[in-house]
Amino acid sequence: MPKLQTKSAVPLYLTIPAFVLCCICLGLVSLYFSFNVTYQNHGPYPADSFRSLDEPVILVFFGDHKPWLGEQSITYASLGIDITSDTDDSFYNYYATDYLIWANDAAKEVLNKDFTGIGPDISPCFLMNVLFARCGWEGPGYTKLTDTVLDAVPMLHASGRYLLDGTLTDALPADRQALTAQMEQIQYYLTQDANGVHP
Repeated sequence: MPKLQTKSAVPLYLTIPAFVLCCICLGLVSLYFSFNVTYQNHGPYPADSFRSLDEPVILVFFGDHKPWLGEQSITYASLGIDITSDTDDSFYNYYATDYLIWANDAAKEVLNKDFTGIGPDISPCFLMNVLFARCGWEGPGYTKLTDTVLDAVPMLHASGRYLLDGTLTDALPADRQALTAQMEQIQYYLTQDANGVHP
């Protein structure tokens, strides 16, 4: 069940049908953006609930990790899938997850976009950038900064691996290091400000 965060910091747990109804009701009131995390896992996904609405709806789905398939990755090993991260292929096998940007017919009509095709390999932190580009939106200054980082380094990983000019690498040139550092600094200050802390 999805967890709905409230201002009182008391999470609300909703069944998927209640979650969808909540999103529909909120969306009918005005323009509405909602970032929701569910551990719904394998579907059914709520897209059908939004498909026939007259209001434009765009959903972004992404996986945050591969499934755990047994101690010492026994299932992956039995399938011959290397997830050791020792090679580029095994790194992708272990960390890469799919994402989907879905739009109902009303959104496709309003935006004059078909929402088909395969998107770029990116870090999840750039999903909003890909969504905005797909919709033809520019976004605020922070989005423009992260667009610049996305163009320069589309994949940043906590292990210190990067996607640079289509190749995985452990090192970034100084100019791209400066870009990613600037993004991280701004993220820090935005987070502090959102939490009412002013460093």
